[in-house]
Amino acid sequence: MSAEPLEERQVATLAHALDLPDGELDLKVLRDALPKIRSLAHKEFHAQMPKTQKRLANDERFGTFYGTQSAMEALNVRTPQQLTDRIRRNTLLRVKIEGGKINAFPEFQFKNHEVIPELKGILQVLLPVAATEWTVARWLTLNQPALQDQRPIDILRGEAEVRIPMEQVLNAAKDTAQAWSQ
Repeated sequence: MSAEPLEERQVATLAHALDLPDGELDLKVLRDALPKIRSLAHKEFHAQMPKTQKRLANDERFGTFYGTQSAMEALNVRTPQQLTDRIRRNTLLRVKIEGGKINAFPEFQFKNHEVIPELKGILQVLLPVAATEWTVARWLTLNQPALQDQRPIDILRGEAEVRIPMEQVLNAAKDTAQAWSQ
């Protein structure tokens, strides 16, 4: 397939998107269409801004997410069933994105090709009583007053500004679970 037909199709698509007359799309036509192109781009930019802002806020709070394949690689497991078993045992945090269609695994829970060992106990306490898996992800990534305003995940990863005993994090999780189950 030559480049010319593809280029012609692209020009025709652009002309159609811009409601330009059929025929050759030359520099003059493009120059005349430039205000409309800017207007369309401006509208699209502003329409996407709330989604982008939300995504950026989530990126700052939750970091990146692994898909199923990447989570399998991060944990050195061979089958999706092995992930499912960990999810079922509440030793792996999986959240749903894209309207519940896609599994996502917060990267913050992985360290040295495993789920942070101390996190597993916390997941087993919180997941059974949480409204959703996202509730647990939020709890792990919010500064907790019971933990000297540190994020539980930072403490578990050994990255907190203040050293807090792991037992204290587990006790905070148990207190939270009790509050959630009332």
